Amino acid sequence: MAKRSRQGNGKVQSTFGSATDAQTQKLLKIKDAADSLKELDESAKLDLLNEHFADFTGNKTQEWTLKSGETRLFKEVEIPFADLESKTTVTFEINGREQTHLTLNTLSDLDSMVNQQHYPAIGYINENGIIEFADGSRRRMRVILSGGEIKSLRALITDKPISSGDARALAKALQTAREHNLWELGKAANIHKENGLKQTEIAAAMGIPQTKVSRALKAYAVDSQIIGLFPNVGELSLTDFNNLLKAQEKAGDELEDEVNAAKELVASKTDEPDFDAAQIVLTFFSQYVKAKKPKLTTPKFKDIASFDSKDKTARKKEDLSKRRVTYEFTRLPANFQKKLDAFIENELKNLD
Repeated sequence: MAKRSRQGNGKVQSTFGSATDAQTQKLLKIKDAADSLKELDESAKLDLLNEHFADFTGNKTQEWTLKSGETRLFKEVEIPFADLESKTTVTFEINGREQTHLTLNTLSDLDSMVNQQHYPAIGYINENGIIEFADGSRRRMRVILSGGEIKSLRALITDKPISSGDARALAKALQTAREHNLWELGKAANIHKENGLKQTEIAAAMGIPQTKVSRALKAYAVDSQIIGLFPNVGELSLTDFNNLLKAQEKAGDELEDEVNAAKELVASKTDEPDFDAAQIVLTFFSQYVKAKKPKLTTPKFKDIASFDSKDKTARKKEDLSKRRVTYEFTRLPANFQKKLDAFIENELKNLD
């Protein structure tokens, strides 16, 4: 048995199996079986290959010493495409990757997985019996989005749950994919903030400078409606987030209307040769921030009837921005007031 070990954040040990004399004898039988493969159907071929290669299936292992000091053995497995969504999961608090932002566009750097997966995903069996990935969620999603073109995901899995603290530390130590974008860092920082941590404590917990925590929280303050307009949030700069935040603050209660307008603009330009959805959205909101809002006129009362006596009035005021109508009556006879009340009450009953 050959062993290879290397030192990292913890003890890492890889163990590979080698052929025994008995297995070598099995290899000699392959030559005799090769000719017969041509005459068998696919199922029979698989059975024959399994018979001769059963002892050579993957038995690679990795041993890690976790942050808590506990040592765990991770075994390599191939998780079929058909099982990935039902038998595996990703939790943001552990993995730190926003799954709703993962698309074929944002994962284009992993297109080579169609031919080869360079790094295994890392996970563990959680308390619900599901594989929880601490590292490799982008690789997992790339396989899922392949629609079966990529047959499986290679992963190193330990068969017992590990603490959330160990899982987060493991995810950070083994991060083999792209660095988390500013919005994702902001979401993670906000979780710490809601748990009562100050920015200095958040920075220490996440292992990033306090200035980056501040920038990340500002990025995360941009509403998810706006974020959803971008094909790849990871391409947005701090300046972009700042401008989007200004647009969001200006829009206020009208944000949804502005987001819908941006969607319509993007849809109208999809056939243009230099189509760039992100740039279209950024330009839209930049122009929105610069545009001056029309001055709102203060609603005033208007007479709806005139009387000989100056003490009597019947007026109406409309505030279209708030969809509010106000009626004002003064010095009207009591019997008329009763008739007016009865009329209004009756009409309101018939209102849909």
